[in-house]
Amino acid sequence: MRPAGTRAPGAEEAVALRPKLLGAAALFGAVAAAGVYLAFEPQENLLDRWGYDVVPRQVHQPLWHHVAQLGGPLVVAIGTLLAASWALGRAKLRPNRRVLAVVALPLVAEVLCEAVLKPLVGRRLGGTYCYPSGHVTGAASMLTGFVLAAPRPWRRSLGAVVALVSCLVTVAVVADSQHYPTDAVAALGLVGAVALSVDAVTRWLASRRRSYQPIPS
Repeated sequence: MRPAGTRAPGAEEAVALRPKLLGAAALFGAVAAAGVYLAFEPQENLLDRWGYDVVPRQVHQPLWHHVAQLGGPLVVAIGTLLAASWALGRAKLRPNRRVLAVVALPLVAEVLCEAVLKPLVGRRLGGTYCYPSGHVTGAASMLTGFVLAAPRPWRRSLGAVVALVSCLVTVAVVADSQHYPTDAVAALGLVGAVALSVDAVTRWLASRRRSYQPIPS
């Protein structure tokens, strides 16, 4: 029973969040379905060959190796800290749903990538698990945190920059022969799914918190 003088949580928030959750489910499903296929057929496939036609292997180009390091653990940790600090500063040092989303996004994405999908799928390249790409997952999730932290008028233009840089990291891990093209693309799908899920859950939690605020008398 809810306390007297409080608003009960309405269903309208859940309805508004349904498209995001459906989008997340679709992306998760695609990544998981591809993972099941690759668990049984881990070798280079037709989609990988198409990818290599677009992005040829360029192992001896240092540029691609350096770009791929945008998804390294240290860079991701520093970037996430900066994005969270920006969100916290915009909230006048009061933790809110945006700070939670910025921190949770790369953590959840990396755990799903490294601790769940990679060992379950078991696809290897160069002796290490490769599906999905951890570097693309790290870079894309960390960069997306800046979009979540940004003021609304900035989000579209910043989102375009984030998409461009994430695509560059995707190209880099393929060109540097760190991953098959399907590994890199799957990582983008994983980050998209986690971003939609985290944003929806934090919005729902914030709406429940507001709904139980006492009604002014």
